[in-house]
Amino acid sequence: MPAEAFHNVREPDGITVPDDPAQAAADITNGLLPRYDKALAQVRDNAARLAPAPPPELVVITLSGRDFHVTKPERADAAEILTDNGCVYDKDHDHFVLPGEDTAAQAQAIQRAAAQLVQLGIGISVRLPQAKPTLDTAPVSAPTPAAAPAARTR
Repeated sequence: MPAEAFHNVREPDGITVPDDPAQAAADITNGLLPRYDKALAQVRDNAARLAPAPPPELVVITLSGRDFHVTKPERADAAEILTDNGCVYDKDHDHFVLPGEDTAAQAQAIQRAAAQLVQLGIGISVRLPQAKPTLDTAPVSAPTPAAAPAARTR
């Protein structure tokens, strides 16, 4: 449970029990356990009222040829980070592109942008290019069995 669920819940403090086991059991049953049940119910109620946290925004970076394609983030400050690190917005495809003229500079720019986006709480997913499809090939036919050599007689 999230820590916020325990906020303002009074803990069921301990109790002093007598030496008599029957009386100690009765004190626990009638004194401590009801307070525990009440606190537990309140924690569960608080947890149910807490709105689930929205999933973090995710920016996907994909290598395509020599260029990196980056999904357009929802936040303007995240888009600015991409622009500041050399990405160019492609309106036709609704994503950012980091051209691949200098691969070392390109890698550094992606690393800087990713680090800055993570600082904003935006997740990064890097995808490799899709594998090239295999070429169509003709099925290999089974070898034809060689004819048995003719039996030699003497």
